[in-house]
Amino acid sequence: MRLHMSTKSDTNATRASKKRERREQLSVGEKQLILQVHRTLKRWQEEGVINLRGRFLDRIGEVVGRHAGHIHRLLKAGDDLERRPSLTAGSSLMTSASTWLAPRLRHNLSIGQPSSSRILALEMKDALGIDVSDRTVRRWCRALGFRFYKVKNQHFAKEKEHIVKYRTKYCKLKQGNRRGSTGNDRERPVRPEIYLDETYCHVNHRSASTWAEPNGKYALPSKGSKFIIVGAGAVFVRNRKLRAEWVPGSLRMWDPAVKPKKQTDDLPPFLEDYHGNMNAANFERWFQLMCESASNVYGPSNIYMDSCSSHKRLAEAFPTAAWKKAELQDWLKSKDVVFDPRCTKPTLLSICKDQQQERQFVTCKIAEEFGHKVYWTPPYHPELQPIETIWAVAKNKIAQSIHANKKELEEALHQALTVTVSEHTWLGARRRVLAQEDEYSKALDDDDDEQNVPLSSEEESDSDSSNDEADADD
Repeated sequence: MRLHMSTKSDTNATRASKKRERREQLSVGEKQLILQVHRTLKRWQEEGVINLRGRFLDRIGEVVGRHAGHIHRLLKAGDDLERRPSLTAGSSLMTSASTWLAPRLRHNLSIGQPSSSRILALEMKDALGIDVSDRTVRRWCRALGFRFYKVKNQHFAKEKEHIVKYRTKYCKLKQGNRRGSTGNDRERPVRPEIYLDETYCHVNHRSASTWAEPNGKYALPSKGSKFIIVGAGAVFVRNRKLRAEWVPGSLRMWDPAVKPKKQTDDLPPFLEDYHGNMNAANFERWFQLMCESASNVYGPSNIYMDSCSSHKRLAEAFPTAAWKKAELQDWLKSKDVVFDPRCTKPTLLSICKDQQQERQFVTCKIAEEFGHKVYWTPPYHPELQPIETIWAVAKNKIAQSIHANKKELEEALHQALTVTVSEHTWLGARRRVLAQEDEYSKALDDDDDEQNVPLSSEEESDSDSSNDEADADD
């Protein structure tokens, strides 16, 4: 008998083989074949036909090329595998499922309901009582001529000259909050960083990708009822270790269709349940509580958010062309400005413009009360907001299951945002943002004049149709 001497290369090869095993997914037929080999060798071992030394499962693993632990798990599920019917092409089961699958896919597309392999498997189990894996559904869909794809929508406005300048300046300001440029210090912020945003999720939320026939027609998906979600994630250093989490008490969700409760004497208005769509009043109420919580837990922090209208309500309204002449006169009188009452409206507007001072936003004033600084992310750049990735992770989890009503959706959202989204998820999302910031910050390195682009309201006045996009309070 020739002995096999273990070497370092053999050890590495074994580790690589085990790693491949964890990635590979065996079909039901392959699993049944392994169980058949196990039964046969075990019977031969008992009859004395062969003599396998050492651990029996290890010897079986060498024969079939799998790890002993994997074979052990297959043995535990052996009864279920035995009861499972054949799923090969041309089998009666596949024929029965195919007669249901193609019409179902076309029906879902006709009503605008995208279908993933997981959704189809669940629907098939409910309709036909056939329990198959996602892999089998994908194989059947391809055999029926369907393909899995989604429509991409690219935003070209992000490459406008004034937005590129603002983006570069923003990224360099973000880099200034890092403790270093290399190693672990590159990821550690000097001041805690808070990323906030709001989103929504519909009861009928599904993946944007679906199984469909090439060049086929399909309707827009039915959205159904929705939940509004708002939250803020903090990245900070504690005990010399980089940490990330939801700001305590910041994660809120509510049904905008629910009417507000009656105000009670023992419950202040800002602590009542949220209701209605996200607007400036709702956001500022939530933002004040979030700033207070962040100040108590992390101290003075940098807050990063986009420039939507609910975030940038002016602390003082400034005259516009929509104002009436009497309103312009009242505004000038409140500023103790002397003017001729006979002045026309265009003249009054010109005088008002000369009296305008730097605009202040309510959110910036709230943040300053707690020692925070507010930075506005560049428009059309969700890749610079790690919380956008967090929303995507949670919604992808939601899209993998079917929700019959709002209650089921609310429970699933809470599970996805608090369990599926972990500290590792937050740090990974921010790590990708840091890499993107490094790439964008190199855009104007060779031009000293463009390096000094100010983050002023005039620079960004036209970067969004309804808001100014570039007032950064630093």
